[in-house]
Amino acid sequence: MYWIGICDDEKEYREEIKSSLNRYCEERKLLFDNIFEYESGEEINNYSELDILFLDVQMKEIDGICVKDRFEAERIRTKIIFISSCPESMPEAFGTNVIGFLTKPINYEIFCEKVDKAIKKASEDARYIFFNEAGNSKKVYISDILYVRADGRYKEIHMIDKSKVLLSEKSLKYYQEELGKDAWMSHKSYLINLSHVVEVDNEVILDNGEKLPISRRYRSAFVERFRKNIWNRT
Repeated sequence: MYWIGICDDEKEYREEIKSSLNRYCEERKLLFDNIFEYESGEEINNYSELDILFLDVQMKEIDGICVKDRFEAERIRTKIIFISSCPESMPEAFGTNVIGFLTKPINYEIFCEKVDKAIKKASEDARYIFFNEAGNSKKVYISDILYVRADGRYKEIHMIDKSKVLLSEKSLKYYQEELGKDAWMSHKSYLINLSHVVEVDNEVILDNGEKLPISRRYRSAFVERFRKNIWNRT
């Protein structure tokens, strides 16, 4: 079940996307919980948490790029599919949670490809592990974890919120199993979430600019897994 938003200042395109969504659901035997419509970037500032958002690039005052930038700044998980009648605006329409770009009028086959990808990514980002802290268990979303670092007895779980580092006595092997195939060892002391890796050279560079070590022993397997992960994202 997913919550979908459509933000476009032209009603005809909101209706076109709703029609495409209905057809998509019927063909795939899916059901979206709610579909919300927004006529402006200002209106969506007060939105409820959405799984997927169809977002017009060009709108008055607050445009789609500004909305996307705010989502990224506030670490909002919503997956964005940009829509526009101006393909030249595509270079600006990239971001952490941007799935793709649709041009008006909507091509249904391309529409389905983007929605398939958005649903897959939304499902992946909803994965979590339980972390025990001060006797309490809480959800930690895997997509929020940058890497796990072994420091003697403890493991430091570094989050996308730089002010937050969780401490655990569990092993790196435990976290490797919990985080699954998208987390990989770059060094005997580092388990890195590949979804946050942007470059591998003499170091591993994350999307927040942080640089982590990669050892000769782990380099080949890490690079191979990183490349596979990139292809799976496309």
